[in-house]
Amino acid sequence: ATAINALASYTGKDLSQKVNEALASATSPKLEDLLTVAKQCHIKATYDKVLAQAQSGNQAAIEALPAVVSAKEAPYLTDMLGKCDAAQTALYQTAATAALKQLSAADQYKTVSAVLKGASQKDRLYPLLAATNTDEAVAELQAAGSKAALNALKKSTNYKAVAPLLKAAKEGDESALLSYVKLVNANEKNLDSKYSKLAEAL
Repeated sequence: ATAINALASYTGKDLSQKVNEALASATSPKLEDLLTVAKQCHIKATYDKVLAQAQSGNQAAIEALPAVVSAKEAPYLTDMLGKCDAAQTALYQTAATAALKQLSAADQYKTVSAVLKGASQKDRLYPLLAATNTDEAVAELQAAGSKAALNALKKSTNYKAVAPLLKAAKEGDESALLSYVKLVNANEKNLDSKYSKLAEAL
């Protein structure tokens, strides 16, 4: 069977409901077809079943999960990323990122920061924190002071990240220098100010 055939079998019915019901008892290869449909149609009602399959290692479910998550799942997925086994890091990183993107930047920060406080694997959450591009995230990452936190800051688009990046650049971190130059070029419109900032890093 193919995903197209799976779709065709539900013609005239509520696709979301039927796919969700069928996932409860489906086995391969129909299971994979249904997971593909859930992914392609972003059927959020299937989240619980897709997550269970993804956690068991089903590749089709792992690929489908980011497409069926909702903003409300962001705290759980972020929490799991901060404590899961190394083998499942990519699963939760991708899913949590997809869920967080459905929130405002401020709510993204609040969600990740709250989970971070009790996370056993804080380094995994720093990229999510940096991706919020909020002033608070930059300050929190700067305060963390670790290499992982600095690496996350290198991907921030918040101009306040220039301070820790400049410090690292002056200490010989070439990738920090590149990130610093990128931020300065993107934010300094006055040429004199831009040249001054760039010269400061040399």
